[in-house]
Amino acid sequence: VITGAGSGIGRALAQHIAGKGGNIALVDVSQKGLDETLASISHCSGKFTSHIADVTSEQQMQALPEAIVAEHQQIDVLFNNAGITIDKTFEEHTIADWQKIIGINIWGVIYGCHYFMPYLLQRPEAHIANTSSLAGFVGFPKQSSYCVTKAAVRALNESLYAEYKHRNVHVTSIHPGAIQTNIFNVAVEHSVDQDASRKFFEKVKKFAMPADKAATIIVKAVEQRKQRVRVGKDSVLTDIVKRLIPVSFHKLLASVFAKQK
Repeated sequence: VITGAGSGIGRALAQHIAGKGGNIALVDVSQKGLDETLASISHCSGKFTSHIADVTSEQQMQALPEAIVAEHQQIDVLFNNAGITIDKTFEEHTIADWQKIIGINIWGVIYGCHYFMPYLLQRPEAHIANTSSLAGFVGFPKQSSYCVTKAAVRALNESLYAEYKHRNVHVTSIHPGAIQTNIFNVAVEHSVDQDASRKFFEKVKKFAMPADKAATIIVKAVEQRKQRVRVGKDSVLTDIVKRLIPVSFHKLLASVFAKQK
């Protein structure tokens, strides 16, 4: 099961798993995105189903596992992958912004884990892979809502890992750095200064990892039952620097942000 399967890392995960012969339930809020993902894996031999669901809706997420089991008879791996960000200062964030991002990035993951867990526990060996971010390690300027939600997902992953390590459900915490997906465009679309935001993300795209390469790393980490995986050199470096100089790192971020204003 892959949420956010209509684009980005979700689509790349579907393509990689389909290439390995896996059966996949694709979940997204966009029918167009799901259709495009299905078309991209139609040459593969597995069974693929698409399911429209808004991960912020408890009712839809509660009904989702049963709908998938009706098609596939079992659920072995859950990728809670759907997520968004915006590029705004804290003052520019509206409460509606917070509600939207928390709804997708946190509640979507909680609903997924909660309502799929009974089905995963029925399997002899099951897996949950929740997408956090390098932003789960550090609070970046103009990314307060994203960092809050991704830090929450990291903490949830660590708790679930400890609770279920000696049972049949393994948990992997996924920490991508910059990945070439549509998330940059969404961030720009919702920013106050779109021109400045666009220029910033154009710089980020220059070192962003292709989504298919990220998917390869993520699937390998799940196969190896890793507790966490840092995807990209930027994710690894951010994690290390934050551990070595936690206070100085944030002073540096504050200085850089002050110069950009």
